[in-house]
Amino acid sequence: RIIPAVLLVLAFCLLAGWWVLLPYEYAMLGKQTGAAAIFAPNVLFWSEAGYFDTDSRLKPLLHLWSLGVEEQFYLLWPVLLLCIAKVTKRPEWLVGGLLLLSFGASLLVSADPAALFFLPHFRAWELLLGALLAIAPVAAVSVSLTRVLLSLAGLAMLGAATVLIDHSTPFPGWWALLPAFGAALAIHAGPDNLVNRCLGTRLLVFIGKIS
Repeated sequence: RIIPAVLLVLAFCLLAGWWVLLPYEYAMLGKQTGAAAIFAPNVLFWSEAGYFDTDSRLKPLLHLWSLGVEEQFYLLWPVLLLCIAKVTKRPEWLVGGLLLLSFGASLLVSADPAALFFLPHFRAWELLLGALLAIAPVAAVSVSLTRVLLSLAGLAMLGAATVLIDHSTPFPGWWALLPAFGAALAIHAGPDNLVNRCLGTRLLVFIGKIS
């Protein structure tokens, strides 16, 4: 579903870059386009990070780094889940262990902030949190008021992340817990509550789809 939109963005950037970029800059754009086409731009941007790196504002495809992390996870996750299923009937324990391992690594490896930001093994815990929410036998919340409070707590964490996290905040690290667990709480609250029904209005769903 996402490939047509990505190809359109890549083609437009290459066309516009031919007219507005210097030869060296256009060559760099070509490398970034190739990496984005195979869903590996995050690895390329990590390799380019350093003293002589181009200003991030001059990288039109920089926002595709997250798509690289997601697609790499989506390719590995089914294989990993099948392997885990052969080992144990309680996959949530191993998934939880991998989550903690990835999060712990993102806290311990502070010497290379670019690696912490771009590379999938340091960001996998955020996606594994959603995976754990999907496979863990966590009982659905039955009390209506509790569901509302969970959603409100999740939204409060997301709002706090929006206000408190800026360009000077070391990220991901501990700060990433705010948006990740905020989203997890809102999802776990389920769709059948006042807050999440408001989030499911047509306008907000439309914004989510085009984002």
